[in-house]
Amino acid sequence: MTDGMEIVYEFSNELNDFHSVTDRTYARMVAKFGEQGMMDLMRLNGYYSMISMVLNVGRAPLPPGNTPGLKPFPK
Repeated sequence: MTDGMEIVYEFSNELNDFHSVTDRTYARMVAKFGEQGMMDLMRLNGYYSMISMVLNVGRAPLPPGNTPGLKPFPK
């Protein structure tokens, strides 16, 4: 991975796993992408999390002809 990819990966993992990031990760992210880039990535992570929750809870079906890649989660 490039340095930028590693920072994005680390930032996104910490944000999703702990709902926050360490001071080190925050500083690296802002140094590489600026405050605007950090906020954009945070919003993107939140958006994808929200969409996945909506699709999972709403029981959105797969398009016709597709099969699930994983076993369904027990209900």
